[in-house]
Amino acid sequence: MTSPSTDASARLTPRRRPVRHIPWPALIAAAYAVVRLVVVVPHLGLGWDETVYVSQVDPRHPAAFFSAPRSRGISFLASPVLAATDSTTVLRVVLALSSAGALYAAYRVWQPLLGPGRTALAVLLFGGLWTSLLYGPQAMPNLWVALTAVAAAGCASANVGGNNRSTTARALLRQAAREPAAALTRTRSGPPRYARTWTRHPLPGTGLTAYLPVRTSP
Repeated sequence: MTSPSTDASARLTPRRRPVRHIPWPALIAAAYAVVRLVVVVPHLGLGWDETVYVSQVDPRHPAAFFSAPRSRGISFLASPVLAATDSTTVLRVVLALSSAGALYAAYRVWQPLLGPGRTALAVLLFGGLWTSLLYGPQAMPNLWVALTAVAAAGCASANVGGNNRSTTARALLRQAAREPAAALTRTRSGPPRYARTWTRHPLPGTGLTAYLPVRTSP
């Protein structure tokens, strides 16, 4: 049995409440989406470059001329929306929300390395750029390429921390050399400058050619 003094001290000892961390990166990404929905989406029509990208997957209109330097990824991203509707506003809203989610996901990779505070600051600085606000709702690849680079850099940096703290820069380079890479262009356009020495692989019936780098054993 416990003594009365022990019971009294237990009642008087304040209970510590669990610390609740505010998810600042997620909140900033959400605010980023709201700002674009209010400020950008209502006043932005389709530009020429966007029309080219959208026309590639729009079942209602013929595809515009698609030159080699363009990216097909943004067309694929917009294709589910265009399959359901031809509304520019709906497309803008979906892209604005998707890019806000991508913004959070790209910087979430960095949070174990930088902590929530510095990660939130990075999300704020990147998302606050006028280029980020403008390109988020657009059917353009610029912002998506940047966010992919942020996430890729975070994943590469994470490989040298935590359980992989013994991983060296040389080991990361060897791993990168083993990763698949390719360039895909129209056959008549030829390879990009960086892929001129790569192996040529025509894709019959598509009008496309893939170029693969010559791999050497690490």
